[in-house]
Amino acid sequence: MIKVINWSRYQSYKDRRPPWIRFHRTILDDYKFQMMSAEARALLPMIWLLACENEDPTSGLIEYTSEEISFRLRIDIKKLTSAISEVQVAGFIKCIESVTNPLQDSISTVPPETETETETETETDNNPVEKPPVLNGNAGEVFIYWQETLNHPRARLDDKRRKKINSLFKIGYTVEDLKTAIDGCKVSPHHQGQNDRNTVYDDIELICRDASHIDRFIKTASLSGGELSALSRFGQNAVNVGKSWIEDRNGK
Repeated sequence: MIKVINWSRYQSYKDRRPPWIRFHRTILDDYKFQMMSAEARALLPMIWLLACENEDPTSGLIEYTSEEISFRLRIDIKKLTSAISEVQVAGFIKCIESVTNPLQDSISTVPPETETETETETETDNNPVEKPPVLNGNAGEVFIYWQETLNHPRARLDDKRRKKINSLFKIGYTVEDLKTAIDGCKVSPHHQGQNDRNTVYDDIELICRDASHIDRFIKTASLSGGELSALSRFGQNAVNVGKSWIEDRNGK
């Protein structure tokens, strides 16, 4: 069973079964959505549509087995479970284990929420967050450095992130190279929010996307404070020029 997170955002009607859902334009600028694979991005709106079919339109639940979802959406079961896992990691859904409709073992599950559990969570909100398991290997070392440097203590090293990091080792980059690239992202004005969207772009997958990104971040890490300030001013000037051009075009 799948539960859609923040289901009310996508509903059209709350008092009856919705024949359609809202698909917000802001999804174009949703970083977690855009960082998913094409398969996962295509699956998510299909999940929302399936959630519309529940007898309780406010529940956001999909009470189908993975095989049934695979048939309804005409998606291979292996591709489906992989995409569902990715959508869950991104925080759009959570997979709930159901006695009558179990999902495939390859999909991570979490226990269903109950009133008692919710109260318990509220009471323990102030407790320290449980530390994740020790991350071994070069990819683990790079990931921990990224967590600490860019303040992502709750992030997890999933297979997708591990593969992305390891792919760079295969073409000759070292652990220190990747750490330097992470430092470059930290001091990059654009990636720390000084951009036209006022959005921080510092995910480990972005930094390690390819050799070009690594080289660019390593170069940024070597810039002096004055050079970084100039880089920030250059970026802001480019934004202002773009805005002025749009305003001029709209004024004609």
